[in-house]
Amino acid sequence: MVERHSKGIGISVPARALVLHWMPRCPCRALLLLILIAAGSGLSQSQDDQSPDQRIAHELERLSAVEAKVRGEATRNLREWGRRTEWRDFVRRALQKAATDGEVELRVRAGELLQWLENQDRMPAGVLQTKEFSELLERGKAYEACRQALGSRHDFTAGEWKFLLAEALRQANTRSIEEKLDLLHWVGAKNARDLAGRTADFLRDPDEVVRQAASWALCALKAKEQVTLIAALLKDPDPRIRKISVESLGRLQAGEFLSQVLDRLEDPDAGVRRSAVCALGSLPGKDCGPILIELLRDPDEVIRRNAAESLVKQNAWQLAPHAAKLLEDQNQQVRGSVVRALGMLGSKECLPQVEALIQDSPGHPPSDRIHSPDR
Repeated sequence: MVERHSKGIGISVPARALVLHWMPRCPCRALLLLILIAAGSGLSQSQDDQSPDQRIAHELERLSAVEAKVRGEATRNLREWGRRTEWRDFVRRALQKAATDGEVELRVRAGELLQWLENQDRMPAGVLQTKEFSELLERGKAYEACRQALGSRHDFTAGEWKFLLAEALRQANTRSIEEKLDLLHWVGAKNARDLAGRTADFLRDPDEVVRQAASWALCALKAKEQVTLIAALLKDPDPRIRKISVESLGRLQAGEFLSQVLDRLEDPDAGVRRSAVCALGSLPGKDCGPILIELLRDPDEVIRRNAAESLVKQNAWQLAPHAAKLLEDQNQQVRGSVVRALGMLGSKECLPQVEALIQDSPGHPPSDRIHSPDR
C-alpha cells in the first residue's frame, strides 16, 4: 500500500481510505499508517527545502556508487539539471570541484559530465537543448540529428542548423559516402557559409564523388574566402587533389589565380591538364582566348575537345574560325564538340564547313533540308 515518490514517501489514495476504514476496528494499525503518512510528508518537505548545491552534492555521492543503476540515475539527474539554465552554474561548480578533489573514479565521471556540459554551452538555446536532440548529439549521432531536424515540425534557426551541420561534419570521417554527400548537400542548401572551411576539407576525401560534391557545395556557398586554401592544393602531391582544386577554381571563377591554373597545363597528370583546360573557360582574362587556340592543336584529343568547349564559355565568337579547323579532326567526339561550339557561338562564317561535314557523314539528311540560321 505504501508508494515511493520522487520527492519522498507518500501514501496512495486507496491506502488513505483504508486507514479510515480500519480506524474503529484496529487502532494500532491505523496509528502506524498515520505515522508513515506524517513521516513521508516530513521527508518530502525536507527535500523541497534543500538548496540546489545540496541536491547536486547528493547526486555526486551517488555517482560514485558501486551499483551501475544508481550511477546511471545520478548521471541522468545531473544532465537534466545541466540542461536547465537556472541550474547549470550550480552543476558546473560542483563538477569542477569533483573533477579535481574527488576520488579517481569520481574525477573521471565528473570530467566526462563537464565535457558534456561544455557541449551544451556551445549549443544555441532552443530546440537543440531538448532531450530529443541533445541525446543524439551526446552519442555522436549528429548526422541522425540533422535528418531528424529536416523532418521536424520545429522551426530551426540558422544558428541551430550551423551547429548541427558543424557537429555532423566533424564526425563525418566515420560516415559512409552517401551520408557525406547528404551533409555536403545540406551545407549548400542551408547556405552555411561559415562552414566553408570544413567543407573545403572534403576536397581531400579519398572518394572522387565526395570531392566533386564538396567542390559544388563551395560553389553554391560562393566561398571566395576559401580560394586561397583551394589554390594551395594545386601543388598537392596527389594528382586527384590537384584535379579537384583546378575544377573548383574554375567553378568559383577565381580569375586572380589564372597564372596558377595555366601552370597546371604542364602538369604531369593528364587528368589535371584536361581539367585545367575546362577551368580556363570559366576564368575571366584576356589571355585565355589565344591559349585556347593553341590548345586546339594539342595531341591529346580530350584537351582539344575541352578547348573548343571553353571557347564557348568565354563567348569567343571572333575565334570561331580557328575552332572550325577542328571540323577535320580525326576524332569524332572532337568534331562533335566543335560543331556544338560553333552553333552556340552563332558563327555564320563557318556554316558551309559544318554543312560539308554533315553531307560527308553517313546517313546525312538531304541538302535541301539544311537551312542557314536567320542571324
